[in-house]
Amino acid sequence: MEQDAGQLMADADARAAAYLRVTGFAYGIFGFGFVLAFAGQGAGRLFWLVCRVSSRLLIGAGAGWVAERDLGLPMPGLVWVVTASFATYATLNAIVLLRRSIWHRLS
Repeated sequence: MEQDAGQLMADADARAAAYLRVTGFAYGIFGFGFVLAFAGQGAGRLFWLVCRVSSRLLIGAGAGWVAERDLGLPMPGLVWVVTASFATYATLNAIVLLRRSIWHRLS
C-alpha cells in the first residue's frame, strides 16, 4: 500500500513539473493581463472585463474539455490549451485598454 502511494505522488510530481515547465512563462503574461484588468475596473469599463474573463474561461475550460474528450489530448496538450487561454486573456486586455476611448470619462 505504501509503495502505491509513493508511485502516485511521483506521478503527481511529474505532472506538476510538466505543467509548470510549459505554463511558467505564461504566468507573467497572465499577470500582465490581470494588472490591465484592474486598470479597466478603475476606468469603469466592466463590460469588457467580463468579455475577456469569459474568453479565457471558454478557451481554458471549453477547449480543454473538447480536446480531452474528442481528441484524446494527453496532459501536455491540455497544458498548452491553458497557456493559450492565458495569452488570449492578456492580449485582449492589452487591445481593449490601449484604445484611447477607454480612458475618457463616462457620462
